[in-house]
Amino acid sequence: MSSKTVKIVYVGPHLAVELNMPDGTIGLVEHGGTLETSPEHAELLLEQPSNWQKPQTGAARSAKAEKESD
Repeated sequence: MSSKTVKIVYVGPHLAVELNMPDGTIGLVEHGGTLETSPEHAELLLEQPSNWQKPQTGAARSAKAEKESD
């Protein structure tokens, strides 16, 4: 695994998922939880947008909260 990591968020339908990590370990991520992994691994997981998404920035969270309160 490269020394650089990125964070992605699990948004899929299950309470938690286990997945094989690039370093050979098993990762456990709860729904809404963040996974820190290699950019290459994150890119593969992000090909499943109904399960994985990039974390929202502060501005995006604010806009979403404002939209939901309307």
